[in-house]
Amino acid sequence: MKIKKKKIKAYMTIEASFIVPVCTMIIILTIMFLFFLYNNCVVYQDCYIAALRGSQIMDASSAEVTGKVKTYANELLDNQIYQYTVSPTVDVGMLSIKVTAPTRIDLPFANMALYNRSEASSKREASSTRIDPTEIVRAVH
Repeated sequence: MKIKKKKIKAYMTIEASFIVPVCTMIIILTIMFLFFLYNNCVVYQDCYIAALRGSQIMDASSAEVTGKVKTYANELLDNQIYQYTVSPTVDVGMLSIKVTAPTRIDLPFANMALYNRSEASSKREASSTRIDPTEIVRAVH
């Protein structure tokens, strides 16, 4: 009895040469997008922590509170995954403190014809209510 050997065609190699790079790019872009989302969540959290710390300062002027909140925000934001370009802005009011931090990511595939942006940016802001217990107790209604 003779056994015939089948000829192996190269169709698997050709399919793999298209499928593997596409799957790799999808996985890499998904990971980059997840890093971007994670960074935005952490930046929002750090902005809120800085605003909360600033809302607990009661015996200082607005300028002093603004300086301290900027210092808090810069200390918290220095250890992020992606860089933030501009120093966070702080708005101190009588009833609230708002911290805004812009973030920027340099995109690796900026020169491709499909997507002509060199960076992705977003702006995160958080605020905290500023309540002075002595002023509330002493308030006359």
